[in-house]
Formats: sequence, C-alpha cells, structure tokens
Amino acid sequence: MFCPEEIWSKYVNKLEDFLSEGNSVKAVQFVNEMVTDALRHVEDSLEFSSRIQDPGLFRFHALPRILSMASVTSCYNNVEVFRKDMRENLGVRTKLLHNTRSMADVYSFYYNISCTLQSKVDNDDPHATETKSILESIKQKCTESENVLYI
Repeated sequence: MFCPEEIWSKYVNKLEDFLSEGNSVKAVQFVNEMVTDALRHVEDSLEFSSRIQDPGLFRFHALPRILSMASVTSCYNNVEVFRKDMRENLGVRTKLLHNTRSMADVYSFYYNISCTLQSKVDNDDPHATETKSILESIKQKCTESENVLYI
C-alpha cells in the first residue's frame, strides 16, 4: 500500500497500525484527509478536461478520473478501506464508462458525486470544514456549465 508518510504518520506510528480495531477512528480520519487532499485537484482536472476537443482524447483523459472519483467517494468516511477491496464493481464501472461522452456528462457526474460526498462528511472529522468547502467549490465549478444534469 502506498500512502504518504507525512499524512499517515500524523495518526499512527506504522502504516499497519490502521488495521487494528483500536485505531478505527484514526484510520477513518486518515482516509478522509487523503480524500480531501485528492479533492483539491478536481477543479484543475475539470478545467483541463474542458479544453480537450478530440472526443477520443477526452474520454481517454476523463474516464480514469471519473472512476477514481467513484472510488474516492466509496472510501470516504469508511473504515472498510483497511479490510476489503474498495473498487467499484464491474457494473458500476461499465455504467460510468458508458455514460461519459461529453463535458456535460463529466460536470453532472462531479456535481452529483460531490453531493453524495457532502452527505457523508462527519462534522467531527478534523478536515470536515475544508472538505465541505472544496466540495462546494467543485459544485460551483460544475454549475458554471449550462449543460449539467442534476440528479
């Protein structure tokens, strides 16, 4: 497992310590910090994606980010990250791949997944305020597009 030591060492002495039931709260806080860190890059990724004109290149760029965001969402505030494989099942991945054809699809996905993530934020989490702020910013970026489908 690769995780930046500068983050996980705030919570435990060894990465394996997250596997202990006694460190479940710290494990979730660590995962939430990692997710919050990843969310900081979403707006730049959306901006880059919006500039790609070639449909094949667009899908090549956008699809891995969509799948990653789906995984990040399932990991957020979830101690099971340390107990089982958290990848989206094949049906979910196939649906995401099939439904991502345009930038409007990408904006819609990110808007809706940001809403899902917001509902999972625990106000007691040390990074809750920052996470919520980033998610609001992502939603704002998405709503700037005229073609967003809100679900």
